[in-house]
Amino acid sequence: MKIEEEQRGNNTIIRIAGTVSLGEGTRALADLLGRVDRERSGATAIELTDVKHLDSTALGILVGSLRRLQAANREMLLVNPNESLSMLLRVTQLNTVFAVHRTLKEALDSPAWRKGEIASGGG
Repeated sequence: MKIEEEQRGNNTIIRIAGTVSLGEGTRALADLLGRVDRERSGATAIELTDVKHLDSTALGILVGSLRRLQAANREMLLVNPNESLSMLLRVTQLNTVFAVHRTLKEALDSPAWRKGEIASGGG
């Protein structure tokens, strides 16, 4: 698994690649999301284009982070989940909880991302 972080004002783009499963991968994801939750005040976009597999623990970490962000009136956007992850989101009805976008451009043009830019004074 590989994780990259890009800061845009107080908004953050997190790019994940490979397989995210119980162990080091989920710990790294939880640590990064926790830091972003604490240190930033804008939206978080999770780029999933290169994710091969995301296990239930990793999905739970994303849900937990989303809940913390929403409690702070912030947003999390999921970008381009593969077909199996999209199906998992539909089956669990998490597609109604997360803002899911087909492309990063679509996510960055969304009102949720712009709200983070306004909140952070960026843009």
